[in-house]
Amino acid sequence: MIDSLSQLAEHCRRVADRFPRLASRVLLEPSTVTEEDLSRLSSSWGAVPYSYRQCIVTFNLAGVAVGYFELSPPMQEGETLVDALIRTGANRLATEVPAALRLVGAYEGDPLLLNVGDEGVEGHVLRLDLGAGPRPQLTRVANSFEQLLVAAGRLDQMAFEGADGWLPVEDFLDSLQSFKLDEEQMRNWRFFAETALVGG
Repeated sequence: MIDSLSQLAEHCRRVADRFPRLASRVLLEPSTVTEEDLSRLSSSWGAVPYSYRQCIVTFNLAGVAVGYFELSPPMQEGETLVDALIRTGANRLATEVPAALRLVGAYEGDPLLLNVGDEGVEGHVLRLDLGAGPRPQLTRVANSFEQLLVAAGRLDQMAFEGADGWLPVEDFLDSLQSFKLDEEQMRNWRFFAETALVGG
């Protein structure tokens, strides 16, 4: 079971070994983010939560996915991760999105947003569910970006190893108990697990 970013990187390498054509989309390569990049991002966002900072200085997340989870905003040709984060951070997604949230990825087209400014929940990850009806619904997913990566990695590892059905869904959810997620967060992870392991 994946418990750390280094274990996640090992899993992604196994996926790339099995599916070489997907290597550039799944490998977690060393980051090229510099202190100057972090300074530019901090100036744009106002703050960069610690967990997210550690993730982007450890791995190059640009254009990379873990299972159904995209780990960066949409990238333009020749753009770096930090450039994309600054560009998308300057554009409001919808009136339902508070000003403290920044786009950092997506789940099946639903934006994944990082809270960079609200005291007590800084660094938390939320999902903007665009299919929830006429008004997109904003729900909590994880307490940090690293937590999101580890949980996404566990789920992808189970799918990669052939887990299928309702019992693996429950096993996956049981594995998240140590994360101390609330009911809303767990509802999201149940949805993610059912999509990956049962088919929705």
